[in-house]
Amino acid sequence: VVFLILDSQGDTIRNFSHKPKQGFHQISWNMRRDGVPYPSRREPRKDAAPPSGRSVLPGDYLLVGQFGEHKDSTMIKVHFDPRIDVDMDQLKEQDAALASYESLVERAADGFDQLRNARATVDIVNAAMVNAPDSTQENVRKLGKDLTKRIDDLMKLYMQPEDLKGIHGASYYL
Repeated sequence: VVFLILDSQGDTIRNFSHKPKQGFHQISWNMRRDGVPYPSRREPRKDAAPPSGRSVLPGDYLLVGQFGEHKDSTMIKVHFDPRIDVDMDQLKEQDAALASYESLVERAADGFDQLRNARATVDIVNAAMVNAPDSTQENVRKLGKDLTKRIDDLMKLYMQPEDLKGIHGASYYL
């Protein structure tokens, strides 16, 4: 079953799916929109759902569910906790700031993906040099090694080295 959440402008802000088995099912939406993936050493799965993102603002949303050829929808009204006095303009500003942050995260993830792909390309070129003359192989491997080191240095700016274990880089002030 595929579910879509649309905002009042008709934009899809969240999508997720559920694999039903026979019987009664209860499915809930955590009132969050689609998030952005963070930089990762792992290649994302092709069928992976988008991560859960920031909370939605109070307002009206349309939930659409589709199972095969069957489709239905319902309106959902999201309210802010009435026990908390909050300014709607402040919530909108906070939402805009989080959207800006997500944009930066998305750009960082794209940059890390490019580094990961560049590293894989160096490996492919090295593997393709098997039938080349020895002097060419040596030159290409040396250039590839230098390039891989520079790529690894850039990757370290994103996150700790791959084989590092435990807690690192934490500073505590008492």
